[in-house]
Amino acid sequence: MKTATFNPLDLEYQVNPFPFYEQLREESVVWVEPLNAYFVGRYDDIYDIVRKPEIFSHRRFEELSKGEFNPVPDARSLLSSDPPGHTHMRKLAATGFKPSRLKQLEGFVAELSQSYLDGCIANGQPFDFQGDFADRIPIDMISKLLGADKTRHEDFKRWANEILSAGQRASMNVQQLARIQESVDGARDYFTALIAEKRDARGDDILSAFLDAEVDGDVLTEREILGLAILLLIGGVESTAHLIGNTMFALWKFPEQYELAKSNPDLIPNMIEESLRFDSPVQTGFLTTNIDVEIGGMVIPAESAVVAVWGAANHDPEKFPDPGKFDITRDTRGHMAFGQGPHFCLGSGLARLEAKTVFNQLFERVPNLRPAMPLEQVQQIPSYWVRGLIELTAAY
Repeated sequence: MKTATFNPLDLEYQVNPFPFYEQLREESVVWVEPLNAYFVGRYDDIYDIVRKPEIFSHRRFEELSKGEFNPVPDARSLLSSDPPGHTHMRKLAATGFKPSRLKQLEGFVAELSQSYLDGCIANGQPFDFQGDFADRIPIDMISKLLGADKTRHEDFKRWANEILSAGQRASMNVQQLARIQESVDGARDYFTALIAEKRDARGDDILSAFLDAEVDGDVLTEREILGLAILLLIGGVESTAHLIGNTMFALWKFPEQYELAKSNPDLIPNMIEESLRFDSPVQTGFLTTNIDVEIGGMVIPAESAVVAVWGAANHDPEKFPDPGKFDITRDTRGHMAFGQGPHFCLGSGLARLEAKTVFNQLFERVPNLRPAMPLEQVQQIPSYWVRGLIELTAAY
């Protein structure tokens, strides 16, 4: 068993993990001492792993990713469950993601894009594409979806960001950990009160749909709905915002692809898929072995933490030739940006809808949008399992 020579908690890894992913794929399994986990990065190995929940369990997902900062540790969790229980809960949660609901949101996304873009370009000055545009639309969207108070935008952004950062807790100081706890408490208190309001007066929102959901006599408890609400907040705000920002950044780094996309709007959906593969907003999944298991001749003991590195799989040249090239005509089928198997991301349709609508608007309204800062100075958020930008200054 090879021990990794890299540390995912180091800034060098977090800023640019791709050279380390190449090292990771040299072996089937690598032991990563700082995280007490086995990392797997080859596409075929991960594809096989995620289809064997009876061996590679999600039961400790929240524990491994958030530790003591799991907002609802006492409730059945969509992330930390396996079939058949997961299948049943997923059916209940899926009632809030009916295609008809997503279709109704398309016009709202277009309005949001137009409104925020108007504000960004009103004075003709450079603006922060990430902070002033890409971050804002998903917050409005998730607020509408949850039936939440849109005046709490800054709280929603902070809560999502801080709770996600719990993956870095092993390298954090007391003050940083305290901020995470404040966000956990804030999100939990807010959504507990909001769910109580929805129980007294239903609305046209996903929390109301969760309250009414029933499958084979099973219903969601309020604690389970609370967990789903916070999960949607984190995934709906951070992941989609990073998808939008990462896509714009990739287009600027590969200008010929930018011109191709603008001149061929029909390629926008595939452009989004290539962005998901090329710079996945979520880079890893957290699993636990139920039994001793062999991968590539290496034996992983039972009860071991296993990190499936989606980002490494998405750059495996055995699956995606020339993976370091951003190519919007690429066959991206099978990419792992939303995971694979039973835990394939439930909100993937919403993220795709938002990104597609946003870039249709951008290419139509500001086709000459360009970077207003050197691309080599663009900074990534410090995280080994989330990929996104701190700032992306744009001009037109």
